[in-house]
Amino acid sequence: MSFDKIWNLGYFSDKFSDIHVIGSLHWMLAVVVCAVIAYLLGSINCGVLISRVYGKDIRSVGSGNAGATNMTRTFGKKAGILTFVGDFAKASVALTICRLIFGFEGAFVAGIFCIVGHAFPLYFKFKGGKGVVCIAAMGLFTTPLVLVIMLAIFALILFGFKMVSFASIMTMIIYPFVLFQMEGAGPWMIYAILASFFVIFLHRKNIVRIFNHTESKISIGKKKKDIDNEKR
Repeated sequence: MSFDKIWNLGYFSDKFSDIHVIGSLHWMLAVVVCAVIAYLLGSINCGVLISRVYGKDIRSVGSGNAGATNMTRTFGKKAGILTFVGDFAKASVALTICRLIFGFEGAFVAGIFCIVGHAFPLYFKFKGGKGVVCIAAMGLFTTPLVLVIMLAIFALILFGFKMVSFASIMTMIIYPFVLFQMEGAGPWMIYAILASFFVIFLHRKNIVRIFNHTESKISIGKKKKDIDNEKR
């Protein structure tokens, strides 16, 4: 079997070619195996691990979110970058394994459960981050061009409103529509909608703060002195 076939259909696609219930069996195996692999890897929360180096738990400081944004605000850019890279790497490993085993759809299933693991990590009392980095990795391993478009949309919204949470939420709302335009209808649309809805749900507290005009903003192209003057 060629690598292209394995990457698109999965290593086990030929193993069930003589089974009458190939569709349902393949789907059930994909869900179970990919869910377990992705959830266990997704539960490795890099923000929590890295924050312990600083003698704290990132979930008890700042916004309480175990993600790259809160790590950057609390411990600096280096900690934020390391958290981003670590979370992206764990998701990439999960997605690679599941796509090689069960192909294109397996990667989407893995992406969803990697987000679940990141948000509710088994190893850290089921309190983690919001899964934006994980869904970005899912985009890279399924539809790279869609990911590029979504990153551009995210950047534009972030530049305009200066709120990472708002940019993340709006990007998740738009994501299924862009995917449909690029890939058409298919099972992947269900996975994309589920992933988007879940990430938006994890931002529910941010949504409340956005409506109350209390959500934190980031500075883009401004010096610290300028920011301090705005706060006066």
